[in-house]
Amino acid sequence: MNFYVHTNSEPSRNTARVHVGYCRLCREGKGPSDKLVRKRVFSEWSSRYDSFEAACVAARKSGRKDVAPCGNCLRNRSCPE
Repeated sequence: MNFYVHTNSEPSRNTARVHVGYCRLCREGKGPSDKLVRKRVFSEWSSRYDSFEAACVAARKSGRKDVAPCGNCLRNRSCPE
């Protein structure tokens, strides 16, 4: 299974979210369809990670204040500290 990290550096958000590749918001690191896109200027997708844990480590290293799994595709998981 593939995992990706989406970071948003918009000042009001400052988030990092871990996604499963098949998530409709991730689409294997391509992001949501153009219909769902708001501001790509603050948005960045990582390269692929082979494990949830590795993606969580990368998300934490991103320096974002709010780090969590996607509420859509990884609703019942949490990133280890």
